[in-house]
Amino acid sequence: MKWIVRLLLVLVVVVIAAVVVATVYIDQIARAAVEEGGTYALGVTTKLDSMDVGLTSGSIDLGGLNIDNPEGFTAPYFLSLGRGRLDVSLGSLTESTVVVPELSLGNLKMSLERRGDTSNYTTLMENLKRFESKEKQPGGKQYVIRRLLIEDIDVQVDIQMLGQDLKRVPLRIDKIELVDVGSETEGGVLLAELYDVIFKALLQGVLKDAGGVLPALVSGELSKGLGQLDDIAAKLDIEVEKVVGDVTNKLQGGIDKSVGDATKQIEEGIGGAAQKLGEGLGGLLGGGKKDE
Repeated sequence: MKWIVRLLLVLVVVVIAAVVVATVYIDQIARAAVEEGGTYALGVTTKLDSMDVGLTSGSIDLGGLNIDNPEGFTAPYFLSLGRGRLDVSLGSLTESTVVVPELSLGNLKMSLERRGDTSNYTTLMENLKRFESKEKQPGGKQYVIRRLLIEDIDVQVDIQMLGQDLKRVPLRIDKIELVDVGSETEGGVLLAELYDVIFKALLQGVLKDAGGVLPALVSGELSKGLGQLDDIAAKLDIEVEKVVGDVTNKLQGGIDKSVGDATKQIEEGIGGAAQKLGEGLGGLLGGGKKDE
């Protein structure tokens, strides 16, 4: 019986040790996964200052996420995240797909730069295009996010064409909200794919909420780049703009044609009436054909 007791004590010690190790290292493991996902998707170094995984609360807090600028640009980062929080369904943690009721990101600062004939946003969109062209990597946790909320977004747009002074345009986006991210794909989205979704949602938000004050060159490049990426929402927005433009052109063409036809008919009617009036006046004044 003593060996059974000793075995049970050993098992208890092993379990306690495993829990302690998991508690100590889970934050580091999760932080490394977040950093690797961003670096892999965007092709630039991604760093996370802190991550706190609540094993019992079902919440994950993160802070100080920085996504580097591509080489050749002056801002210290492309994107900086002040705070983030995930609420996780505890029952799904042991499954291959983790259900996230809400992912909230706040206090974001994003830098869009165009210098000479290149820009950091087109460089990153090209990196995403290459990422999207790869086959989905097997393994790893996948996520279905019921609500993705991005708030308090400050965007700085710097444009410096060759031989011209720097032009800076500050923009502010209050909120971007997406629902059921990953539910339309088999098994949800990987962390790297989540970066893809968030990146394109931010650029879509810039076009939607601040497109009116963006230089035409920047908004045109953003629209074109997003249209080439695998994002249904982005393509839909672009197609809607195209359809609205086509309908507007057709409507305007129809209006112009109708107005033209009506004008022509009026002119013909006025001309005919004038001719008849002239003939009548001519008869009254003796200018008509004499009877033989």
